[in-house]
Amino acid sequence: PFTLKALRQINAGPAFARNNGFQQASHDVVLFMDDDILAFPEMLIKHAVGHKKYPGSVIYGSCSYPVPEKQTPVYRFLEKLTRSEVSEDDEKNFILTKTLGSGNISVEKKTFPDGNFYKSSLRTPAAEEFELAARLATQSIPIYFNPSIKGWHLQPTTIEDKCKQE
Repeated sequence: PFTLKALRQINAGPAFARNNGFQQASHDVVLFMDDDILAFPEMLIKHAVGHKKYPGSVIYGSCSYPVPEKQTPVYRFLEKLTRSEVSEDDEKNFILTKTLGSGNISVEKKTFPDGNFYKSSLRTPAAEEFELAARLATQSIPIYFNPSIKGWHLQPTTIEDKCKQE
């Protein structure tokens, strides 16, 4: 029911790459996933449900870390940050928020007709998320988080890796 298209470009940072994908997308809703996220089977359906329920909104889900063989203090800390209480009723899981994470995030193309969802000049990972959240607020575009829209964050959970990422 959907197509995938691979694009190649010069390395100009994550925001530029995401905008390139957004501009090349041919469907009404675009889902962005980080390259280290493994989607749960129902992720696409739950993003679509969110856009049907909240048109003109940005929808995003959670990205938990897989449980390591040895649970370190860093893993336990990250687990607490990403864990959310999830209702059995997916309709109640959409929470209006002012922040977002780009591990799995979707938006309708018509919300950004100029094709610039992210600010392309931002080359630092995560910087584009802060700018996007602020811009969405000024444009009165709602952001909904649904913790039942899940992906696994396939990234090491050591203190060194987290410091490097941050």
